[in-house]
Amino acid sequence: MKTLYTSTIFLFLFVFGPFANAQCSEIYFYRTNGFQSKRAIVLYQNGTQLATINAGERFKAVTCSTEALEFVVRTSENDMVPSKVNFTPEAGKNYYLKVNCAVGVEIASIKIQDAIKGKRDVNNGNKFISPTKSLSIEGSTDAQTPNPLSSTLVGETNSKSFERTQVIDNFKFEIVDIIKAGEMLTLEYKITNLAADDRRLETCANLIYFYDDLGNLSFAKQVCLANSCSSPPNWIKTLNVPEKYGCHSSVNSNTIMPSGIPLNGKIVIQDINKRAVKFVRGTVWFKSEVSYKVNYANIEFPKVVDPENANKRNFGDQSIELLAASREDNVTYIHFQHSNQNREAYSSKIQSGEVYDNLGNKHIVDGLSLVSKDKRVNYNRYAKGWDFVVAPNGSSDMFAIVDKIPATATQIRRITLTFDGFTLSWDNIDIGGSSSSQPGPEYIPYSEFETKVRNNQDVIGTKVILKNIYFSTGSDEILKNSHPQLNQLADLLILNGGLKVEVSGHTDNVGDDVSNMLLSQKRADAIKYYLIGKSVSPTRVLSIGKGENEPISDNSTDSGKQENRRVEIQVVK
Repeated sequence: MKTLYTSTIFLFLFVFGPFANAQCSEIYFYRTNGFQSKRAIVLYQNGTQLATINAGERFKAVTCSTEALEFVVRTSENDMVPSKVNFTPEAGKNYYLKVNCAVGVEIASIKIQDAIKGKRDVNNGNKFISPTKSLSIEGSTDAQTPNPLSSTLVGETNSKSFERTQVIDNFKFEIVDIIKAGEMLTLEYKITNLAADDRRLETCANLIYFYDDLGNLSFAKQVCLANSCSSPPNWIKTLNVPEKYGCHSSVNSNTIMPSGIPLNGKIVIQDINKRAVKFVRGTVWFKSEVSYKVNYANIEFPKVVDPENANKRNFGDQSIELLAASREDNVTYIHFQHSNQNREAYSSKIQSGEVYDNLGNKHIVDGLSLVSKDKRVNYNRYAKGWDFVVAPNGSSDMFAIVDKIPATATQIRRITLTFDGFTLSWDNIDIGGSSSSQPGPEYIPYSEFETKVRNNQDVIGTKVILKNIYFSTGSDEILKNSHPQLNQLADLLILNGGLKVEVSGHTDNVGDDVSNMLLSQKRADAIKYYLIGKSVSPTRVLSIGKGENEPISDNSTDSGKQENRRVEIQVVK
């Protein structure tokens, strides 16, 4: 019968998943360290000994059972008058069972405490000599609550494969995004308290660590729970066995977790070896009523270099593309475009930059301009960098300025920009003429086009290159990170119902003419039907594929081919 009951519990968890735990109950057994006999008390369930409870100890069990439970306490097996409690757990309700042994009488007692008082007692560390220990009872969720009477950890997950979502002690920990930028990796979480009551959760940066596939140890540089963030000092990196040092107060992050409402969390790991491709294992420490670890294995790093564009670097919902390098007099301008696909503005800074030319010379980045080459940004000496902001769901042109690259240098072999916490590099960039991405007077930037449309200014005949449009390689499938700009364009066309546009697709000269023409037509059609799907009238959107027939740059260079692969619109009415 017990085997059948256990199988039923596991079947329930399998069918309904982690959210089934929202219907479980937490049961606390506690004995304060006050004025009472120091004699040990033994806890039983159905004749089976569960634990020995000494003064100043507390235990916790999690059960999904809705059948009646009975617990008995004795000071010895020969007690003639054992004390017991009976109750039927209500789904999602917590229970607090206080155990006592009065001085002189030497008889154990157990009673169900009022929930408010019981919770206050259990959370008062001054009344106990040790952290809360986990306890397995009949009908408990054994998969989440092993029987660690020799340990203070409620749950310690172990896995040889990467588990993005884990549930421990009625907390659901879900990694929703992994962002790699240079030597920095960010794990973004959604953490949900599945219990019926609000609970405090804390974590500690110096108790979070990972090993990469090259054998290097990395610690968390920053950890956040909701709006509570902390960053450890540099000496944290020197620790070899971080658990023994405990959680230092300066690196603790904590918040109240409301019942059933997911909150954001974030762990930032820096100084990752550039040759590493994954974390083979790692540990994240959390604490609520008790402490527990969430263990991970084989967290593969996302690719920073875009698979379709070798000069584009992706990190989460951000991307930076190197468009071109150009020389004017003795000054070289290296043109980047930073795209922000987030609904909030992205702010950061470039701390420094290094450039190596094909003659073997090393140079430093002397300045930064935003929007256009002549709008230089002042160097923030206090923050040690050039600050910049990219608008929500927008993009910004940036120009790294390098003085005195020799006129005989024809290529930048490598440029490395150091941002706030990470670096990005690009190789083998030809130094050409103009770095402007607008190839003729009929072309205007998207930001100018948007402003004119909103102000009802004349835009007939103008062309706009849609720089934030991405397709699957060799396909007309529009990638998700293209949606923000297409949604903005649809809104503009709806705002001005008199505009009629032609969407044109363009390719470089790699491959045969026919294939390029077909692909460019299919991609232009895909953009057209996306806009129609956003309530733009079909009569207001034309589509045409032009293949490699209308280049705007030199196809003999990689940067030129990159500019020629594009989607643009022209206002025809």
